[in-house]
Formats: sequence, structure tokens, C-alpha cells
Amino acid sequence: MKTSKYFVIGYAAFILLGLFVLYALAGTQGKECRAKEHHMYRAEKDLQPFSVVVAEEGVNFRLKTANQFKAVLFSRKDTALKVPDYKIKNDTLFLTKATITKGIQPLFIGKQFKAVIGKQNNRINFEHIKSDDKLLLQLNKGKVWGQVTAPEVTVEAQYSEVNLNHSKIDQLKCNLLKTKSYYHGNNINTIEATLREHSKIYGRAQTKIILDVDKSSSYNIHK
Repeated sequence: MKTSKYFVIGYAAFILLGLFVLYALAGTQGKECRAKEHHMYRAEKDLQPFSVVVAEEGVNFRLKTANQFKAVLFSRKDTALKVPDYKIKNDTLFLTKATITKGIQPLFIGKQFKAVIGKQNNRINFEHIKSDDKLLLQLNKGKVWGQVTAPEVTVEAQYSEVNLNHSKIDQLKCNLLKTKSYYHGNNINTIEATLREHSKIYGRAQTKIILDVDKSSSYNIHK
């Protein structure tokens, strides 16, 4: 009877040990897979100071605020990355297709931003950009998303989509033509918006809401 009891206990211990080993191996392999998935090749270059970004048609990019001026490229492929020479003049960074590596969306880091202009068909990601003064965003058939911190933001967009959820803006001014814009979860005091030709705006204002909306457009803004 005792022999049978010891056999059962030993067998159970063996099973538990086997499960523990399998779990440990699975965890290790999972970490290795995740490491491979997230492994990126990086190249960067210091830039001259700028606070305005102008992008030509079809140029996609990311922006971020930090205490430096830099261009950064990321790639999953084991290839030699080379950061192009970007034109910076009169505090303005000019982005053209000739300076964009195919398949790679560059990241540009600046101390603060005054204006971001996408001339046509641009996809722009704000990795939380900041401005100590006014920020102007202009889009034509483009898309922008991310977070902004600024006393005043002016959005001038047509045939576009603007998603600035969870931003911190004291005063937001919008002039929209066939454009959808979203400002959910935001800390905004005042929203002033003009909506034309099936434009839409969604968000929240803590103090004041001023709207000029045609019959084809719609809004959902609450305090």
C-alpha cells in the first residue's frame, strides 16, 4: 500500500516537473521571438534647429519633441541605413520624396514646433509634440494622428482626417472642408470651428464652443 502511494506521489511530481520545464522553454522561446520581432536597425543624424516642417506630396513622417534636433531612421532589414541630407532654411525643415528612403517612415525630433504643413497625401504621426506658443497644422488629402501640447492650435484641413485625441490644448481653432476631426479625451478650454461640405468634429471643450456649421456637416462637442 505504501509502495503504491509513493508511486502515485512520484508520478505526480514527475508530471509537474515536466510541465514546469515546458512552460520555462515556452517562455524563453516567446521572449526570443518577441526580441526578433522588435529588433530594429537604426541610423540617426543631428540636424540644424527648426520649428516648421513642410512636406511635399506623398511624404509620410513622424514628429517628436525632445531637447535636441535629430533625424532617425528605423528598419527591420539588415541593410546599411543612411540618413539623407535634409534641407533646413529659415527655421524650416523641407521634406521631399528625394529625401525619403522607400519603405521607411523617418522620425524628426525637435525642441518645439510652430507649424506642420502637408501639401498633399501626407500621413503624419505626432509622437506627442509640444509648442510654447501657437501651432499651425495644414493638410490637404492627408491624415494626422497623435498628441499635441500647446496653448493654441489652428487646424486648416481639406479632404483629410485629424485625430488628436488626449491632447492638451488651451484654444483650438479649426477650418475644415470635407474633413473629419477627433479630439476625444482632451483637455481643451475653447473650440472654434468652421465646418463645410460634410465635415465632422468630435470632442470636448471645458469653457467655450463657437461653431459655424453648414447643413451638410455635423458635430458632437460637449462640455
